[in-house]
Amino acid sequence: MQTIRSSELICPPRFGTPRNLDRPTLGGRAAEVAKALGKPFMPWQQHVADVALEYDPDTRLLVYREVDFAVPRQNAKTTTFLTWSALRATRFGPRQTIVYTAQSRKAALAKWRDEHVPVLQASAFGKRGAFELRKSNGSEAVVWRNGSLYGIDAATETAGHGPVLDLGEIDEAWAHEDDRGEQAMAPAMITRPSAQLLVASTAGNARSKYWYRKILAGRLSFATAESTAFFEWSADDDEDPEDPVTWRGCMPALGFTVTEATIAAELARAKRSGKLDLFRRAYLNQWVEIPVLDEGGAKVIPLEWFDACIDTRSKVKGDRVFAVDLTPDRGTASIVVVGDSTRGGTHVETIEHRPGAGTDWVITRLSELVARWSTRAITAHVSGPVGSLETALVATFGDLFVPITDKELAPIPFS
Repeated sequence: MQTIRSSELICPPRFGTPRNLDRPTLGGRAAEVAKALGKPFMPWQQHVADVALEYDPDTRLLVYREVDFAVPRQNAKTTTFLTWSALRATRFGPRQTIVYTAQSRKAALAKWRDEHVPVLQASAFGKRGAFELRKSNGSEAVVWRNGSLYGIDAATETAGHGPVLDLGEIDEAWAHEDDRGEQAMAPAMITRPSAQLLVASTAGNARSKYWYRKILAGRLSFATAESTAFFEWSADDDEDPEDPVTWRGCMPALGFTVTEATIAAELARAKRSGKLDLFRRAYLNQWVEIPVLDEGGAKVIPLEWFDACIDTRSKVKGDRVFAVDLTPDRGTASIVVVGDSTRGGTHVETIEHRPGAGTDWVITRLSELVARWSTRAITAHVSGPVGSLETALVATFGDLFVPITDKELAPIPFS
C-alpha cells in the first residue's frame, strides 16, 4: 500500500496518487475557475486538481481518464464536481459535453437546481452572461455560450448516451450496486482524446459494491492503473472516532468550511441516538458494513464436509496450481495448492492463511512457492475481492497467471 503524506497538505489523503512533478498540470486553471465560482479551492481540492489534471507535454492530452476521490460528508465534494464541470465547459475549447449523475435523476436534478445553479448564477460566469439555463422538464442543462453543454442524468444504462461525452460525473457512488452508469458513459467517451470520468462518494453500506471495488483497487498503489487517479480521506478502523485528532486526520475541510464544534455536536447526536456507526461512515469515511462482492460464487461449506475429506497421508505429486483468495474486506488472504494426489484423485491444501495481515505479503510468498516447486499455474477468482491483486499478479507472473471469472469457474485439468 502507498500512503501519501504530502508536506503541502494540512490533511493529506490516507491513500492517493502522487503528483508527478515532471508533468505539467491544469490545476492552476482549475483554481481560477473555482475562484470565479466564488468557491476557492481548499488545499485538498487543489491537490486533487494538480494531480488529476496532469497532462502529457508532448500530446497535450490529460494523463488520467478516470479520477476517483473518497471524502467524508460536508467536505465540498459537490462544489468540486461543479468546478470540474465549469473548467471543462470554459477552458477546454468549444462544444464540450458534460453529464452529472447521482443515485437517481431526481437526486441529480435536486443537486443541479438547489446547489449548482445558484452558485453559477452568483458567480463571475453568471454576472457576465456566460451561460443560459435550460429548465424544460427532462432536459435541464446549463448551455454555455461557447456551445458546451452541462446536463444531468441518472447513473443507469442510458446515462450519457449520445454521440460524444467529454466529462462524465458520478456523484454519490455509494448508492450504486453495479457499474451500469459507468458502462453507459464509456462508449460516448472513447473518441474524445482528453475525456475524463469523475467518480466520488463517502463510504457506503453492504450494497455499495460498485464504489467498494474502486476503493479496494485504489488503495493498492500497484493496482491503480496508469490512467486512473485515486484519492481517499478516511480514518483507520482502529482510530478513536471521538478523538479530534482522528477528525483532523481524515476531514480535509476541517478548519475551512467545517468546525470541530460542529463535528462534536454531530458526534453527541449520534451517541444519543445509538448510531455511532452512522457518524463513522459519514464523517470518518469508514466502511462499517462491507459489501460481499462475490455473491455468485459457492456458498460457505460446512466444516464437517471439510473434515470428511481430510487425508493426512496425501501429498502433491507433479505440477502444482496455486490459488489465492481474500476476505471481502481484504483483511485476510489465503493461498491454496492444488495438484494430483499421491493417493489418487486431487490434493487440495491451504498452505498459507494469515488472518488480519492484509495482502502485502501475497506476491512475495507466491514468488517463493513458484521458485521452489514446479508450478503449472497461479490462479485467482478475479471477479471477487482478489481482483484488486490482478494487476500485480499479471506483472509478476505473466502467462503463468490464469485469471478465473464467474463464468469460467472450473477445475484446471492436470492431464
